[in-house]
Amino acid sequence: MEESESRMPCEIFCWGSNQYGQLGLGAGRVDVDVLVPAHLDLEGVEKVAVGGGHSFAFCSDAVYAWGNNSHAQLGLHERAPKVVSEPHPADELRGASKIAAGFNHTLALANGEVLSCSSVFA
Repeated sequence: MEESESRMPCEIFCWGSNQYGQLGLGAGRVDVDVLVPAHLDLEGVEKVAVGGGHSFAFCSDAVYAWGNNSHAQLGLHERAPKVVSEPHPADELRGASKIAAGFNHTLALANGEVLSCSSVFA
């Protein structure tokens, strides 16, 4: 699990395994290894967090999530698909200031409370 923070908005480039859509490059590129860094089209990125097959970006307007959602670890609505191949606003993580993305779970700090996103611990 990694978290990166920048004081200035930045761009995200992704590469590696995209087995669960964790690179956020769209449905046409799921389950493809990306060997050349690809640009992820998000604006106002302030920090990112990545876990075991899922990723997050804190942007100026929302927290975005994508990748493996087989255990509801993305913090999306309950009917979200098991694989989310492009960034989507993570409404359940609204207000989060920090995110720790694990293998099949996500923990977030929001307004002094710890939020958990995972069906593993339900």
